[in-house]
Amino acid sequence: TKVTYFMVVDFIGLGTKAGSEVVKTLDIAQRFDKNRRSVERCGTTNLFRIGQGESLESLAEESAKEAIKQAGISENEINGIYSSICCPTTQYLIPGLARVLGKRLGVSCIPMINLSMGCTGGIHAIQTAYNQLRLDALEGRTGNALVVVGGHISRALDPQSWDTAGVFSDGVATIVLSSVKKGEYSLKAVKSVNLEGDIMSMNIQNPSEETPERRATFRMDGGKVFDFAYRETYPAMLKMLGLDKFPDDAYLIPHQASGVVLKYLQKESKLKQNQIYTGGIGRFGNMTGASVLFGLDDVLKRNLASERDIVLGGFGAELSVGVAYLSRK
Repeated sequence: TKVTYFMVVDFIGLGTKAGSEVVKTLDIAQRFDKNRRSVERCGTTNLFRIGQGESLESLAEESAKEAIKQAGISENEINGIYSSICCPTTQYLIPGLARVLGKRLGVSCIPMINLSMGCTGGIHAIQTAYNQLRLDALEGRTGNALVVVGGHISRALDPQSWDTAGVFSDGVATIVLSSVKKGEYSLKAVKSVNLEGDIMSMNIQNPSEETPERRATFRMDGGKVFDFAYRETYPAMLKMLGLDKFPDDAYLIPHQASGVVLKYLQKESKLKQNQIYTGGIGRFGNMTGASVLFGLDDVLKRNLASERDIVLGGFGAELSVGVAYLSRK
């Protein structure tokens, strides 16, 4: 007997927390003898850094509590924590961010899983939580999942590289997904894929005794990354959603990679200005895997989507692309 089954997973809470130390991009540019035009290409104005007395773990706790409060649930109603950080810049590699956050929230005996490290990591974490909630439902269990995404990437930047110096910010975003409580948006689809190409165009070499710095350092081939970001990611998003063109009644929040990438991405996709979010890069910089959630927070607070469906589009390291389709009820 063929059984058709569908369990709705809703988005019910969201919290964001950027580092408290603010750095002006123009000040960074002066150190590299770059002009104002170079800064405008980056698209950033102020970058956020984790400041004195802060940590990725403390920001995660603050953003999680904000999301849980917005969701109208308690910490004890969380059935799983799924985290993604851009690079290994938490205080410890073990225990991971998910487990440390669980400890801080006072929860245990639930899955606390750390996932991928690239700028698609936010989508990967949402995908994992979404799949787990639906799998649990097949066994008659409903619940809530906490997805926490972010990074302290400033600790992994090459101080000699302008390619990465003026773009990245530190921060954490947390989203609550639920199969038991209703929200304004439900997840219609969450998918990801890895494309062909030079997977070393973005990399973080594992620190070892042989590396003089003995620290993880992010390296990027700007030209290759640019071509991937604006040429290949948007068609991959449409394909994953089974679409020939982007719906007129939907709004795209892509990864806020850089000003120039967003400019060409909009041109390549032929989306109108009121169909695509490009303001995040100037408001908070590239928040790596958390960019789409920082963008979602901004879009909802300013009603930029005008009550349309919302598509989150992530792309980044390992030539990964991901989409999460939020359907408005």
